[in-house]
Amino acid sequence: MTPLPWHREALTRLAADRERLAHALLIHGAPGIGKVEFARALAAAVLCEAPKGGLACGQCPSCHWFSQGNHPDFREIVPESAAEDDDESEGEAAKPEKAKSMVIKIDQVRAIADFVSLTTHRAGFRVLVLHPADALHPNAANALLKTLEEPPPHTLILLVTAYPARLLPTIRSRCRLLGLALPPAAEALAWLQSQSVDDAQGALAAAGGAPLLARDLAQPEEAELRRRVVAEGLKPYLEDNAQAWDMQPDGTFKRAKKGRAKGKCAQVVLMKALAGVRPLS
Repeated sequence: MTPLPWHREALTRLAADRERLAHALLIHGAPGIGKVEFARALAAAVLCEAPKGGLACGQCPSCHWFSQGNHPDFREIVPESAAEDDDESEGEAAKPEKAKSMVIKIDQVRAIADFVSLTTHRAGFRVLVLHPADALHPNAANALLKTLEEPPPHTLILLVTAYPARLLPTIRSRCRLLGLALPPAAEALAWLQSQSVDDAQGALAAAGGAPLLARDLAQPEEAELRRRVVAEGLKPYLEDNAQAWDMQPDGTFKRAKKGRAKGKCAQVVLMKALAGVRPLS
């Protein structure tokens, strides 16, 4: 798995001495900077049988299994609703059934205990990624404590969250905290441009400097959603000042007479609020 450019240095530093890694890391940082991608890349590096420069080689049997999503020594735990969203994004038809849970349930955590008790298939590490960790049901969080307290050798548990304060203090105290910062703007812009994002600079600004959030906000369907919400939110102001503003096809507003400052401020406030409509890792 190829790491995001702004994570490569930290990943190399961590994975280079994997035998001395803490048994549990709490990876945290702002939404949309790629925390889950960081955790997956770290997992791939730790499981790799022939790492290059501390990172996964992408060619050994372990890397092949990981890329196919069926590595026997790797588990990724998410709420049922998140797993359902992933299935739909891969083109699977949604099944008419009861609503999926938005929390990580105790049964899922109990399965972790079974997983970590097994002998590893390749005589190496076993890695568990759990996200978002703040979605742990209280009973599930308490059940996780035992595994965090007494992990078997060569077990790496990666908890990922944008809101570490929402976790139980006892969970936080049993993990090494690993904070990820926003990437430098130039690096984030270069990556967005490599992803063919239109108006990369504007998207990055709307996302508060978070490149993965910027990429998603730049998608046509997301841009249309923001345009509609902005238009709806400004409707009362525009109705009171019908002669002052003209709405443009791209969802912006052009001053016809007066009121530019007030209208522009209202639009900026709404756009910033919209950046949190679909929080990412």
